[in-house]
Order: sequence, then structure tokens, then C-alpha cells
Amino acid sequence: MFFPRKLGGSSTSAPPLSPLADYRPSSIQSFLGRLDTFKLATYANKPTSLDAVAAAKCGWVNDGKDRLVCGICSTSWVVAGKEGMTRDAALALIEKQRVSLVQAHKHGCPWRTRQCEDSIYRIPLQSPASTIQNIKINAASLDMVLQDVEIKHPLTANQLNSLHAAVSFFESSLALSSEDSQASSLSQSSSELSQTAIVTSLFGWSLAPDRPRSTSVSRSNSRIPSTAQTPLRASSVAPSDSPSKPRPLLRSAVSQAMARDTTLLHCVLCQRRIGLWAFAPNKQTPATPTPTPTSSGTPDVSSLQPPKRTNSVLTRRQFDLLKEHRSYCPYVVRSTVVPSLPTSPSVVSIPSARTNSLHIRSSSSSSQLNGISSIGSNAVEGWRAVLTIVLRYRMAHRYQLSRIEGALSGENANGQRRSEDMEIDDEVGVMVQSVKDRGGNELLKYVKGLLG
Repeated sequence: MFFPRKLGGSSTSAPPLSPLADYRPSSIQSFLGRLDTFKLATYANKPTSLDAVAAAKCGWVNDGKDRLVCGICSTSWVVAGKEGMTRDAALALIEKQRVSLVQAHKHGCPWRTRQCEDSIYRIPLQSPASTIQNIKINAASLDMVLQDVEIKHPLTANQLNSLHAAVSFFESSLALSSEDSQASSLSQSSSELSQTAIVTSLFGWSLAPDRPRSTSVSRSNSRIPSTAQTPLRASSVAPSDSPSKPRPLLRSAVSQAMARDTTLLHCVLCQRRIGLWAFAPNKQTPATPTPTPTSSGTPDVSSLQPPKRTNSVLTRRQFDLLKEHRSYCPYVVRSTVVPSLPTSPSVVSIPSARTNSLHIRSSSSSSQLNGISSIGSNAVEGWRAVLTIVLRYRMAHRYQLSRIEGALSGENANGQRRSEDMEIDDEVGVMVQSVKDRGGNELLKYVKGLLG
């Protein structure tokens, strides 16, 4: 549903699809458009009930210092600060302004009747295979610009090892079970990805697109890498008609440094933008050689001694993958509920011996991933939710192999699994049983195609 502004004449002051005049309380994109108007310079240090997320859920956009505007009913008001107030007075003011997020809209404004659900601002979870694939595609665009950048994250050594194992399982499944050239190229390129790029992608960071602005400068002369389609374009900065081309290793190092010094990363959900040049290695200024004094006391320029290297280590700023997000970002806040694994599938299909055989999921699992769950005590930080989904891929892979081995040997694989693996999706057992009913040759053909 769309509510345009009142027409005061032949032209309007806002574009037709501006978030100021857009009423779609269930639209994530519309919500993120309003949230993008809240800047640290104009709207900061607010309690949770009045922060940018709470205001954007109620249809407000930020226009000026602490000023909220509704583009549908044209109401605007300023959120007052609580400086100099007593604790009771401050709490009363906060509660009054919290109510005003709804009541300040004019009568007849749809935002006064219905606001966004609390669950609209959380990590959009996908299936384990899709999650890993998206992480790796994004990591491929980050790999070059993150060279020599030190990152900081809350992952433990065991979590890092499990993440690496899950990604490796995904790569091997693509290489063994897929004949598609695109999937093969993805597996080949992802095997060279650094752990820094994969972990950075896991925490929701990606190359920031260019801000909408006039494009009078030719992009062919720009040294900023294209972030939307060709993230590795910065490796061809050197002009093709230069008289002396640098060596490939030197050119690659120069390209990496230039890409890092001009690249912005951002989070799609909290719109945090940060420049990688802030985490570049410190460049030490070369010290001037000191001449050795002669017997007459005058310095001997011909006997310059190289400067002594100091053992002092210059401090480098680390890229904190978690704390660089906004304080209300779903990657930081406990707002994402990881769906429980289904106990029984509602729709069973027998895939071919390709990638889909490792990427199956029941319709109940799909509805849980894409549906709206109530946010309660089971909610976790977004990065934990994404990591949990990723690790399920490895668990499912191991479980599938055990079920197939049990089917081949005529044993019941359910009794041989450990208790922590018993919650994995049961679709594989139904699928294998269906293939068994069609004959042993069909089962062997399927297993050979699955395992390569």
C-alpha cells in the first residue's frame, strides 16, 4: 500500500518512492530506507525505546538534530534530551516520548494504527547451503582488500575450526557432485579465500556501494574498485599503455594497498560504513643516516652510518568485526531466533546426484526459516545465529553419510548416531528408503553420484 504526499501544485517536493511517503509496515527494504536517514551526527545517544530502530518502526525518519518527521501526515517533532533531570523525571520523559512515537502521528495516519513488527529487524536466515554460499561469494569480494588488515572477533578456536570444516565440506560437495561450470569455478576460487575474508563475511560486512551522487568523473580513471559487480577490479590500476609495466608481484601489492586505502565496508542492516584505511599497516618514516664525527670534530659525510632499527612496535588498530556495528544492529543485539530443526518432513523429493542432494530441506524447515517467530528468551545475537546455521551444514553432511552407510549395510543408522546428532533433518532416511525400494542398483548409482 502506498500513500503519496499531498499535492500542493503541479510538482511534489519528494520523489514518489521516497521513504518519507512510503507506508509498507511489513517491508524490510522500506524499513531500512527509513533507518538509513538516522545519522550519528543528528540522532544518537537515545535509549532503546527511542533509538533509531524504534523510531523507524513507527514510520519516522530523521531530518535534522533529534528531529523526527512523518512523510505521510507531515508531523514533525524533536526528541528532547534528559540532561540535567533527575532519574525519575528522565524516566517519565522517556516514557512520554515513547508513547509519542505512535500518538504523535495525526489522526488518519496509517502509522498511528499499525507499526512494524518487532521481528522485522533481524538477520534473514536461509538454509545452511545458501548461507555458506552467500558467505563465500561475499568473502571473494573482500579477500583482496582485507590483505594485511588485522581483525578482532569473539570466535573461539573451536568455532573457527568448525567454520573452516563446514566451508571445506561445502567446497568438496561442489567439486564432487556438481558438473556446473559456475559451481566448479566457485569451489576453485573459494579454496583460496583467507580466513580473514570468510570471518568478516560471516559478521555481515561487505563492500559498500557508492553513495548516490553526480557521476561527472569518468569511472575509467577511478582507482576505487567497483563494489557491485567487479570487486577485484582494482588489480588492473596500472595503465595498459604505460612504457614500463611493473612486475606482477609488485603490481599486485600496489593494487592491494590502493584498494585497501580507498575501500569502504558497510553493514546492510545497520548502514554502518567504515573505511579500511583506518586499519592499514602503519608506514614507518625512514630515519636519516647519521654521519660519523672525525677527529677534528666535524662530521664525515663520506662515512654515513645507517640508522639503528628500534625494537618498538607501532600499534595497529584492529578491525573489530562486532563492535564496529551500530549498537542496535541485529548482528550485535539478541534479536534473531534460530529455527529448531524439523522432526518430520512434510514434502519429500528425490534429487539427482548433484549439488541439490546435499542441499535438501523440508518445507517445514523452509517455513521456519522464512516465517516470523516470536522473539523471546531463545533469541541470540545475529552472528551466533548465522554461525549456527553454517555449522548445521557439516552436521547434516555427516549424518547423511552415516544414513547411507547404514542403508548399504542393512543396519539401522539411527541407533548408531550420537545423541547430539539426532536432531538433524530426517529427510535423508526417507529419501534413501525410497531409492532402496526401487532396487539395489539404483541405490548404488545414487551413492556413487553423491560421493563422486
